[in-house]
Amino acid sequence: MKPGGPLKRTVGLRANLDKVREFQRRARENAKAPDRAPLKRSPPKRREKQPDAVLREIEKRSRGRCIVCGARCDVRRDRHHVLPVSRYPKLECVADNQVLACVQCHMSHEAASRRIRYDELPECAIRLAHMTSGAAVLELDRHYPRGC
Repeated sequence: MKPGGPLKRTVGLRANLDKVREFQRRARENAKAPDRAPLKRSPPKRREKQPDAVLREIEKRSRGRCIVCGARCDVRRDRHHVLPVSRYPKLECVADNQVLACVQCHMSHEAASRRIRYDELPECAIRLAHMTSGAAVLELDRHYPRGC
């Protein structure tokens, strides 16, 4: 055989029938086993309730309007966490990490169809990211485009 040439099988593959039968028997036993409970999903993690003072500060800063489109957020509004709670759980209830957005703009940002621009973020949110860590600044650059 030439070096580097294709390998060819000289002997055909044959299944070990004893092993196949053992595997089938175990599969039947496991299917019948009532002692195994079905897999359950863990309940979703509940977020902390926001203190009223934090909610008032967010609304005061944005004057009750969406930071993207400027619509009044009287009835339906979302608070968007600038730095995600999944990576920065200690910033969940910090007012500087949250901005007010209408439901439509918030969903567009989360779906990445229309991101909130960097210049639409309040100065306090940008300052908080810079004080938190270099990774938080990279998070801002990744999720909030600069310019138009």
